[in-house]
Amino acid sequence: MSARPATLGSGFPQHLPVGHSPAVLLPAEAPVPEPTTNDADLDLALLVGTLSSDPVEQTLPSGSVLLRYEVTVRDRAPADTVPVSWVDPRRAPRLAAGDRVVVVGRVRRRFFRAGGATRSATEVLATSVARPRRTAAAVAALADAAERIGGSR
Repeated sequence: MSARPATLGSGFPQHLPVGHSPAVLLPAEAPVPEPTTNDADLDLALLVGTLSSDPVEQTLPSGSVLLRYEVTVRDRAPADTVPVSWVDPRRAPRLAAGDRVVVVGRVRRRFFRAGGATRSATEVLATSVARPRRTAAAVAALADAAERIGGSR
């Protein structure tokens, strides 16, 4: 079984087997992908970090609401800042720069034309953004789940 990187910080397993999700950490409103076989593909992003700036709300031509976040994750040096987009959030928490957040979603790469050239941007398309209540407990639960999944190969 192949594995995908999981950035959990030092002291935690660095790979989760493909086809498994750490469902123990997902908020109730976040859809959890159900793998159908051991070789099922899975696009699952989990970020625990700090908002680098205030969220930006945008209304799209379709009428959908888009919330954009910049989440900084400091699990290694240098820190990574990850762009996050959340389309039509049902219950978006009131957040501001400096707030700790947990983001669940999937990785999306989109292509667009700018300045006569085709460009791309990679971001996390969120299914849930929330304040962490117990970050240490959540990370420990994820590490435990990753260890159990990794040991079942």
